[in-house]
Amino acid sequence: MISTIFTIYGLFALAMAVVVWPMLKAAALTDRRDEIEQRGIKRLREQ
Repeated sequence: MISTIFTIYGLFALAMAVVVWPMLKAAALTDRRDEIEQRGIKRLREQ
């Protein structure tokens, strides 16, 4: 009984990790891109 609950919970957690991890990675990459773009715009304005 307890082991089946843990198995279901474990599978659910694994599925969530598989879905969320790429989203987090993509979000981090887009944030960095935005920062780089902002810096580029600032440099252009300074010139």
